Amino acid sequence: MIMLKIKQVLLVTAIFCLGSTSLTLPVAGAGELETLIADALAGNPALLAARDQQTSAGYQAEAAGTLADPVISFSFSNYPVDSFAADVTPMTGNELRLAQKLPFPGKLNAKKESAVQNEEWQKGLYEESRLELVKKIKTAYYRLYAIDRSLATVESNLGLLDNISRLAETRYQVGKGSQANVLTVHLERTRQRDRLIQLEQKRVTEQGRLNQMASRPLDAPITTPQKIEVKAVEVPLASLQAEAENNRPLFAAWAARIEQAKQQRELARLDYRPDMTLWAGYRFRDDNLPDQGTDFVSAGISFNLPINRSSRAATVSASESMLNQVYNQFADFRTRTAYQIDDSYQAAMRTFDLYQLYLTGIVPQARQVYAATMSSYQVGQSDFTDLLSSLITLDKYQTEQHRAVSSYLQAIARLEAASGTPISVVRNE
Repeated sequence: MIMLKIKQVLLVTAIFCLGSTSLTLPVAGAGELETLIADALAGNPALLAARDQQTSAGYQAEAAGTLADPVISFSFSNYPVDSFAADVTPMTGNELRLAQKLPFPGKLNAKKESAVQNEEWQKGLYEESRLELVKKIKTAYYRLYAIDRSLATVESNLGLLDNISRLAETRYQVGKGSQANVLTVHLERTRQRDRLIQLEQKRVTEQGRLNQMASRPLDAPITTPQKIEVKAVEVPLASLQAEAENNRPLFAAWAARIEQAKQQRELARLDYRPDMTLWAGYRFRDDNLPDQGTDFVSAGISFNLPINRSSRAATVSASESMLNQVYNQFADFRTRTAYQIDDSYQAAMRTFDLYQLYLTGIVPQARQVYAATMSSYQVGQSDFTDLLSSLITLDKYQTEQHRAVSSYLQAIARLEAASGTPISVVRNE
């Protein structure tokens, strides 16, 4: 009986320590998430490719406003085929000619402006890629946090189940319990071990995903905090919706894309107008000619004839259709953004309320139920099935609390990306 009392005292002590029991994993510092984000922004290959695309567009914009290279030519003109002599006919000579093509006024400017707007479009895509990458890093990190807290809960449960198993075995040995109770505890412990293995595999997968995005070795260790305290979103939904067009870079990018399409339409319309080519020539003549071989100079201008109007009309129609397409794509982006902001905001509100419910109501009550059931079981006033059920229920609600925190922070990450606005909701950052 003395040993039984000692076991009961130890078990009750373990129960009331349940709320502070955690998995013996290394605990992350405050800057772990920031370090992951910094590594990803500095070394993620897809992001670097987007940056290079922007840089390339910038160089293309620099080159777009220049004239075509002048053309220089040298010709042997009017040599008689019977002698190829330079001093027989007055028209024989060697000519050096320089020509420069000049686009119709407005064409070069439209081409330049189109390239400049394309650079702005690529810049917006790059900035949007940064936002998207940060969102993915945060959501994966907060999923990892939920996994780690679930692992801690399972480890705690295994310790409690060991104590319950010893208590059940002791009661069975003294004739106050059944062997079925002992076997039931063993079954639940096996189930928890199975859950532990699955969670560990999920952790490896999530850690690998984070390391891949941050351009780290896939097995590089990543730690999460023991606890994340969060607060409600303080920014009104209407404010986030109103400021999105100023804060999210893709809005400015779409404005540039529209302007680019307008310039391409203008360029197509200007193609009805002819370009000109200015040229000048100097002919060197032989000194033995009857007129002492006086050299000739010449100059001229030429125009292309834009007579193929059907193809030009098709090009103009195509550019107008492209402009309409861009307008519609922008309208779709705007409505999708408004929906994403609203949906993420509402999801954040729901999950925060759920987290508060678990934190202040459900989990503390579940702990009380478990403690009361254990006390009743020790004095024979409660069934073993009720004891195990109360432990499983507590495990479920603790896990749901951690998931609620994770889901809330993931919703905030989506909200930040959709609105382009940083939102601070973590108290212990």
